[in-house]
Amino acid sequence: MVNDKRACLHICVTCRRDNRQSEPEAAEPVPGRLLHDAVAGLLDRGPNSSGLEVQPVICLANCDRGCSAILSAPGKWAYMVGGLGPEHAADVIAYGEARASLVRDVSAACPVEEENAFDAAVARAAEVARPGDAVLLFQPIVGG
Repeated sequence: MVNDKRACLHICVTCRRDNRQSEPEAAEPVPGRLLHDAVAGLLDRGPNSSGLEVQPVICLANCDRGCSAILSAPGKWAYMVGGLGPEHAADVIAYGEARASLVRDVSAACPVEEENAFDAAVARAAEVARPGDAVLLFQPIVGG
């Protein structure tokens, strides 16, 4: 079950590198399934302080890009990445966990305010910024 506050990697388990959707009777391992299993295995074995989850998905309709994954979280934009393979499992996890380290690193230097909508972020920046302050507004990497 997908938790309702943390980032989730949705990995297509039918993706093939040769841009064909897998047939159920295919004997060879499907690269998308191998990627999912590699990511899930690394998350099960290692520290996962971000609470990142992985979910299998049947076809993300990104077949022209080969193996694909979507990173999503409630209230955040979702991002799809293609051209992946089982050898990218650690990179996919690092991508999924990037938000937590970004917030940690930036908040060490300055206050971090988060809003779920751009207009709310602009309004909040106008409330807290003083003359001469620099304000950085960016679309968040998914995560809670």
